[in-house]
Amino acid sequence: MTSIDEALAQPTLCAAFQVTARANPDRVALRTFRSEESATYREMADRVARIAGGLAALGVGAGDVVGLMLDSRGEFHLADLAALHIGALPFSIYNSNPAEKIVPLLENSGAHIVIAEPHYAPVLASIAAERPDLVETVVVVGPEAGAGSMTLAELEALTPPTGFDFDASWRAVGPDTLAMLIYTSGTTGEPKGAEWRHDALMENLRGFHQLIPVSDAGRMVSYLPMAHLAERFMSHYGLMVYGLTITSVPNAADLAAALREVRPTRFFGVPRIYEKLAEPARKLLDGPGGADAARAALGFDEAEYLGSAAAPARADILAFFASLGLTLIENWGMSETAMTLINPPGAVKAGTVGKPTPGVEARIAYDGELMIRGPIFSGYRNEPRRTRDAFDAEGWLHTGDVAAVDEDGYYRIVDRKKDIIINSAGKNMAPVMIENAVKTHSPLVGFVIAVGDGRKYVTAIITLDELAVADFAREHGLEGGYAELTQAPEVRAAVDVAVATANTTLARVEQIKRFVILEEPWMPGTDEVTSTMKLRRRAITTKYAEAIDGLYAEAPVGA
Repeated sequence: MTSIDEALAQPTLCAAFQVTARANPDRVALRTFRSEESATYREMADRVARIAGGLAALGVGAGDVVGLMLDSRGEFHLADLAALHIGALPFSIYNSNPAEKIVPLLENSGAHIVIAEPHYAPVLASIAAERPDLVETVVVVGPEAGAGSMTLAELEALTPPTGFDFDASWRAVGPDTLAMLIYTSGTTGEPKGAEWRHDALMENLRGFHQLIPVSDAGRMVSYLPMAHLAERFMSHYGLMVYGLTITSVPNAADLAAALREVRPTRFFGVPRIYEKLAEPARKLLDGPGGADAARAALGFDEAEYLGSAAAPARADILAFFASLGLTLIENWGMSETAMTLINPPGAVKAGTVGKPTPGVEARIAYDGELMIRGPIFSGYRNEPRRTRDAFDAEGWLHTGDVAAVDEDGYYRIVDRKKDIIINSAGKNMAPVMIENAVKTHSPLVGFVIAVGDGRKYVTAIITLDELAVADFAREHGLEGGYAELTQAPEVRAAVDVAVATANTTLARVEQIKRFVILEEPWMPGTDEVTSTMKLRRRAITTKYAEAIDGLYAEAPVGA
């Protein structure tokens, strides 16, 4: 039995990590890009024990909640694991959240201790000043802590309470103990806190390994927010059970450089990440080395798994990576289900999210909604009504996604049920399909939102990709800032061509009749886009209602 098999056989994440750490004491577990910081599994295990003792000294025990507001860094893995080892429940706060969005999470979770970056500490301090009932202690990962706070080093130096036994503590954690609290992105309202037990997470990790075996001494980069389930599942829990070496990338702008240095064996990204990575690699295909040079430039020359989820990937992006000899394996999951549907390696069907992982059941409801049953979340924290509403009498979870399944059992996600456009004639349309059609035909296009619910025809709001606009300006001798360039006739003409070309691939009723290019980009973690790059459709249509109404002020010819 390999150490991975032994770790996967354990009942809890804590027990799995202890197996992994004992089997690989001198393997590097954590490192940071552009830094000399690193920790072996032995060093990591020692620090986890010290942080756990420090948390216990602050009164944290089984069933308590610990908040984490950290960038991509090794201390996240240490703090989260330390909380797990004393039976506590860790959860991550999206780093871009302002105070008014953090307070509801603290209220719902019941967390009174938050471990944070120095630059997030002031936000938490302001909350503590106004609501001392919410935040009792802020632990700062840095050399200094402000008033009322302490550093992580000071926490580690605390003397555990009398009678505290670290080994006995983690051994007391059971399969039914809560291990993860993850808040949904809140694209249509207040985030919900999905609670996960150790046994459900372990079962998902076993199924993933059974379907896509993880090789020994694998490497991953960690760059997405840990408030995003996929990053936690792939890198954080992967470290615990698969013995991966995780390289944290604190600045997402460094991702491409980090990939070239790390040459990961496994990588996960949302479609927008692959779109950005593809652009510079395209230029190498026709040069010396061809596909080999492009793979090496991407840092994927040793990749055994490239996963994509959160939204359907564009067909041209899938085809481009395939031309390099690289297969993007599309997955489907959500905060409530983990990585539930996956394309089997060697039997990938492009345009689908694959089949249910071992132990998971899937089916399509009468109205097209995807239903899931198996090792998934336990319920929404402190929200029994929402939990009851999420499941039917037979235990099937209503996912909110509209899907289709083919004769071979492969599932295809059509769109979010709430996002489906129903025009004034009663025609149902999937906005993602329309939006991807436009993005496929121009690298200039950053985000597209198709509008047309209750309207006679479809229109769109478009934002441009900042880097692509800058490249376009250099190539065409244009001057000016981003806002000015978005309205340049040459840029408008290029987007016109992309929309017109996309329309030729769409049914007449789906074609975009009018569009507007905004003068400001949409950034992750804002009113328009979540930190995982999902569109906040309701917020967008409300914020840009005047612009949308303007698109319908005069019907275009042929509408």
